[in-house]
Amino acid sequence: MIKNNRLYCDQFRQKLIQSLLVLLVSIFIPQTLWAAFWIDDFTGEPEEYRLVRQGSELTIETQMLLRTGDELRVLSETGEIHLEQNDPENNKQFILTQKKGVFRVPESSTPPDFIENMIALGEKWFEKVSEEKKSTRSLTSRGGAPVLILGASDHKNYLIAGLDALTVYWSGGEPPYRVRLLDKNDNIITEQINIQHNHITLTDITFPVGNYGLEVLGDSSSSYIALTVVQSDKVPALYHKIHASHVPEKVKQRYATLALASEPKWLFQSLQWAHRYGLRDFRQGILMGHVPESISK
Repeated sequence: MIKNNRLYCDQFRQKLIQSLLVLLVSIFIPQTLWAAFWIDDFTGEPEEYRLVRQGSELTIETQMLLRTGDELRVLSETGEIHLEQNDPENNKQFILTQKKGVFRVPESSTPPDFIENMIALGEKWFEKVSEEKKSTRSLTSRGGAPVLILGASDHKNYLIAGLDALTVYWSGGEPPYRVRLLDKNDNIITEQINIQHNHITLTDITFPVGNYGLEVLGDSSSSYIALTVVQSDKVPALYHKIHASHVPEKVKQRYATLALASEPKWLFQSLQWAHRYGLRDFRQGILMGHVPESISK
């Protein structure tokens, strides 16, 4: 009798464990989701592709997040669009061509909320930039206007230690220009002369932690900004949070740059990343004087 009771208890325990396992699986894995799809890159112009979302046609962009149900088609015979699927264990890439017909995004996961917030902030910023672009002064204005370094704060400008190049843009003045990088005692670290354009990249430089000055001199006017180089632990927490997330590397670069651009003292560093990563839309927005809304750290 005792043996039978023990056998019954063992069988009941096994069935209970099996039932709990089934319940847990049904709760935490209700259905298989694809990892999120992003547009990594494409050839040609956006007009050579058709993206339809919930009945509305959208213009494609690099590092654009695709949503469940989106329909994407290549219209040009020579067009190629590269998609990246950010599976944390193994990122996958897909190439779409006209021959492959319509790609319909399967039911996919979404990125973390803070990435979604950055996407929304970027869309809002670029919409504002587009609306105000016609009324913005020319970046290449010369003559009567004095030299003005662009994409920088009038007060503090922080840079992350480790930069080996510095890209500088300015407006106003008349060529030839000179650009000087100065140490905290105003001694010249490096200088470029006889510059005929309104931008330059200073290369082969080192930036230990400390204070510096940057000066652009035109024919009859000049512009100066103060630079402070700090360790990366001084960067806003959101910047590090984005880089630690499971999204494609180019998406991290894009939205980490945007996170910095929203803080005036980090705007000049954001311009450096926009130049290095080829984020032409970010770079143009910053140079035109449009800064995204501040983001809570």
